[in-house]
Amino acid sequence: MLYVTHARTEALHLAESVIVMEAGAVRASGPIREVALRPEALAFGGRDQVGAVIEAEVAAVDERFGLSELRLGEGSLFVSGVLRVGERRRLEILARDVSVCLDPPGRTSILNVLPACVLEVRDADSPQPLLLLEVFGDRILARISRRSLESLGLVPGVRVHAQVKAVAVIA
Repeated sequence: MLYVTHARTEALHLAESVIVMEAGAVRASGPIREVALRPEALAFGGRDQVGAVIEAEVAAVDERFGLSELRLGEGSLFVSGVLRVGERRRLEILARDVSVCLDPPGRTSILNVLPACVLEVRDADSPQPLLLLEVFGDRILARISRRSLESLGLVPGVRVHAQVKAVAVIA
């Protein structure tokens, strides 16, 4: 089936493969999980909407706090909302909602502090470079400032802690 939409989130939840077009030209195409991470797909929703698409299974629900825990490889990720245990969900994590730190944070409101490795630094000379991170076998993006990139010495191979607010993950 061919489905045309201008809504990035709609496409991310419905499509297995996408073709991203801008001004009548194909900018990117392929499996949604790969295209969402590629720089040429920035036209797919704009600069603030670049992010990762990952698949996970609901492992547990905490109705008291309105949270669901999803299994992600060897780890887990909390999202806001009560989902059905055992259900597979496609998650969207926007790069703007991911921060990184070299040391494990102390007491924090961020529920998702995930061990990660920097795989690639994109646009290192721009004011807001992108980090491609590996987290539990999946890949996510983090948009940070160039100052943070330099002061933390972030280069491929550096181990970090990716922080993602549970309320920011789109499930």
